[in-house]
Amino acid sequence: MSSAKSFSFFLVKVNENTISKAALASFSNFLNAYSKSYNKFYERHGGLFQRKFKRKHIDQESYLTQVTIYIHQNPRNHGILNDFTEWKYSSYQALVSTKPTNLEREYVLDWFGGVDQFQENHHTTTKFELPEELSLE
Repeated sequence: MSSAKSFSFFLVKVNENTISKAALASFSNFLNAYSKSYNKFYERHGGLFQRKFKRKHIDQESYLTQVTIYIHQNPRNHGILNDFTEWKYSSYQALVSTKPTNLEREYVLDWFGGVDQFQENHHTTTKFELPEELSLE
């Protein structure tokens, strides 16, 4: 594994009628609960995350496509491994497989026009970069 700095990204769809503060509080509570469980399991103390999470509003269809591809390619972009499809912590394999998942597989695959187009879109660019104004980092 590379010592390159890496980032974790989550793409979360929030219903339009959700109050912004409530969504942020829910996500914060989730991360805090995860940290507590992790620390208890590994008998450790302290924070797990180096910085607070940021949020970006996705208001363009093309941006949703770009962000999805960027998130899946992220392990390769940060030098963790050469083939991003092998990253076991990614949703990529769950989306292209037929195994049961809690992900919105049909929604995502339909967004790309099916599993073949989903895979093709992810592989047509060797390293996908978001424009600076849309950057997640």
